[in-house]
Amino acid sequence: MEKTRKYSFITIFSFLCFVILFLGFTQSFSQDIIAVEKSDNKWIYVYKNTGQQAFPGEWKWALDFYEGNAMVSCFNGYMGLLNEKGEMVLPCEYDNIGELHDGLRAISREYKVGFCDANGTIVIPITFRNDSQILSEFSEGLACVMKDEDYIFIDKQGKKAINIEFGFWGGAAVYYLPRFKEGLAVAHKKYKFGFIDNKGKWIIKPQYDAADEFSEGLAAVRKGNKVFFIDNKGKRAFKRNLGCVDEGCCGFIYGKFVNGQAEVNISTRMRGKSKQDQYCEEIRAIIDRQGNIIKILDD
Repeated sequence: MEKTRKYSFITIFSFLCFVILFLGFTQSFSQDIIAVEKSDNKWIYVYKNTGQQAFPGEWKWALDFYEGNAMVSCFNGYMGLLNEKGEMVLPCEYDNIGELHDGLRAISREYKVGFCDANGTIVIPITFRNDSQILSEFSEGLACVMKDEDYIFIDKQGKKAINIEFGFWGGAAVYYLPRFKEGLAVAHKKYKFGFIDNKGKWIIKPQYDAADEFSEGLAAVRKGNKVFFIDNKGKRAFKRNLGCVDEGCCGFIYGKFVNGQAEVNISTRMRGKSKQDQYCEEIRAIIDRQGNIIKILDD
């Protein structure tokens, strides 16, 4: 009889714990807050499950919350940062605010850039040049910024971390700033591209006309109109040459390997009657790490 009562008590206690946890979970889920646009084109935040406004305020546009904060554009034309209580952790006085990377986000104002943490506290003052308005990102503890006339890498204290200066970052990488991926970052010397480590040492010497980031141990590089993949020692991953891509929009951003596969251009033909009018013919396909075609995506 005593054993039965003990068993019943434990069963009831376990069931009550489950109910409390379940209700806590559903309550938490029910409190999810999302940004919605009203009929007057103004944005507010509402609870996802009820549609009721979560807190007072309207914005020119607003993004959903990520890791406790959300970016908003105010009617004065500047951007700010909200917490889930609707409080401004960064006032609307910034030209641009980046996403959170490696615990920090870039913030820019009047062609200068600095960084704040996840709570909106400015940890690196807004002192670095940002002429291009392209926001840097921290990755593997470092970020590329512009100081005076040169691009350098800084640490999370805002101090110069790598004793190498790249000169104006343009040409094939004008639309993004390099980031460290898998211990290496794209760098250039007189616009020949290679890869450095986090000490500034050239691991793969500058020899390519363009280079993209490493992913799963491989990176795409371009020499002339031919693209191929290399490993982190600079050796070709497979013999197949791949086709170039239009770099006029966003610089040399090529297919990256994800789960052993990458989307690439398998055509190496150039179109156009004259050299000035030439452009890359594109036939998109999925390849594996040996360069074998898994699937052609174009008709």
